[in-house]
Amino acid sequence: MSKRRSRPNTGNRKEQRSKFKFEAFSVSEENHPKLKAAMRETALAAVADFPKTLELVKDQLRHHDPIGIMASFAAYNLLTFVGSRDGSKKKPLKDVLQHHAELLQAINPAGPVGPGSGAAGDHADSLR
Repeated sequence: MSKRRSRPNTGNRKEQRSKFKFEAFSVSEENHPKLKAAMRETALAAVADFPKTLELVKDQLRHHDPIGIMASFAAYNLLTFVGSRDGSKKKPLKDVLQHHAELLQAINPAGPVGPGSGAAGDHADSLR
């Protein structure tokens, strides 16, 4: 049978307040066309730059260790550090998400990794 633990004296406890802060913002209706135009301009610029960026990434994967790049990218950039005191979460690069690692895997010239793939999986089998 377990012993019952007594509750600490709650009268001396400080009031704990949430560290979350919620804010709302809105764009007035008269500014909607300006916002839409700015968003469209930014999106079109990003679409125009994408092929150049994609070729740069593919070139790096072709001339260096593609499996190592992918493993390092995923291992480091998908980490989350949790603060012990306040429970806050921090990432090494805040804008890198899981789908970025998945896209890197999709464009990897080494293809899938595993037995019979011709990549790291076969090399690991030859070491046995």
